[in-house]
Amino acid sequence: MQLRAEVHANALRERVRRHRAALSAAWGLPADGLLERTAVGLLWVGHPATVQAGALVMQELLQRPEVHGPLHARVQSLGAAAWDDADCQEAVRQHVIEALRFRPPFPLLLRDVPRDTAYALDGARRTTTPAGKKVAVMSPAAMFDPEAGDAKAVCPFHAGRTAFPNGPYHLIFGHGTRTCIAQDQVVAILTSALTGLLTLPRLTWADFAWWRLRYDGPIIRRMRLKAR
Repeated sequence: MQLRAEVHANALRERVRRHRAALSAAWGLPADGLLERTAVGLLWVGHPATVQAGALVMQELLQRPEVHGPLHARVQSLGAAAWDDADCQEAVRQHVIEALRFRPPFPLLLRDVPRDTAYALDGARRTTTPAGKKVAVMSPAAMFDPEAGDAKAVCPFHAGRTAFPNGPYHLIFGHGTRTCIAQDQVVAILTSALTGLLTLPRLTWADFAWWRLRYDGPIIRRMRLKAR
């Protein structure tokens, strides 16, 4: 696995180096090491996570026909105009966020602690972790403002509330203020991708339950769908 990761990482870095000038022009940044590291990071981490999130969103919709059906009908009624209809795009976006409330892309993370670290728990409570240790981080899935209603019910416009510090994402991308492309670009990518899937005939699973999802480590590498 380590050898495979190194081979793919080297190939990706070489590809980014070949296109450094184009990236510099597109991003308006100097064609230096920082640009290269940023591009590699986005491709290496961002792409698999985005694809994973898209698969998870479709899983949620497929198992909730009462949610999937009306959204599909709305996009179908607009056809290609669905991408240009602001109200439709906002509805699809809120469905994406609500689906990820139930299925966060990273439900369990293991992180190295490179130096002594202190972090908040709740209220005034804090805890510390010494350098060299590991910490497990569990995403607080299915958490939202308790005033919004039933946490188990799918209500896409729960996602429009802003009760948490990170805004209208209900902790699916983590707690606290920080810079994270997932809160903007990835949500936009998933909104566009889901719109495209909804313009197709109504989809369902192409395989039996025990063969629907194939994994490469923690990443979904195969999830076949077909028209109903």
